Amino acid sequence: GNGVKNASLTLHKGELLGIAGMVGSGRTELAELLFGVKPIESGEIRINGKKVNITSPEEAIKHKMCFITEDRQGTGLFLNLPVLDNLVMASYINNKSEIVSLREDAKNAKEFVEKLNIVTPTIHQKVVFLSGGNQQKVVLGKWFLTNGQIFIFDEPTVGVDVGAKEEIYKLMINLLKEGKSIIMISSDMMELLAMSDRINVMRDGEIVAELQKNEFSEENILKYSIGVTMEGSSLGHESR
Repeated sequence: GNGVKNASLTLHKGELLGIAGMVGSGRTELAELLFGVKPIESGEIRINGKKVNITSPEEAIKHKMCFITEDRQGTGLFLNLPVLDNLVMASYINNKSEIVSLREDAKNAKEFVEKLNIVTPTIHQKVVFLSGGNQQKVVLGKWFLTNGQIFIFDEPTVGVDVGAKEEIYKLMINLLKEGKSIIMISSDMMELLAMSDRINVMRDGEIVAELQKNEFSEENILKYSIGVTMEGSSLGHESR
């Protein structure tokens, strides 16, 4: 569905699976299917070996999935709401009670502002006034508060400065150390090569290759992404 087909993948605990491919290859569309943003027409999702039915982002969050979208400002944040509201919003889905504790919310928000080194004068500052890097850390904090186990990062460091990039990488590495799992979609070749344990390459809505560490190279990613070898001949799908 959503323009994606033949896109089976496996994600292990404590692993970062990179998803490579050209713009329009179906990478974000695959993430939208996994997170219930778009409907699945066929196929299935299994978590810890158990088939799950994810028909909405709400269901995905209940199954401890998190989606850090590429469009941080458009789909990751409520720009005109304060840092506090943005941090606690997604965690409400897991609340057993319909009553919210404002004191608990403020406590959690302050804890994550400090833990993630979010530069803001106060938790009541509107997110729109934060830098790109700090906005991205608010997005991350929002998902950390849901106690997620499976993180989908779509272009995690786009539009942030070098310092913020480094902080985001450290946060991702810490997630892996805690046994969380990450799917990272990225157009940054060096980011993919440095951070990934395995790399799946997409083209025309399909996963056409899976690269192990010893196969990592810009040339390998590029040749499967565009479907031709460096000599110009056509390249078929690689099955593993």
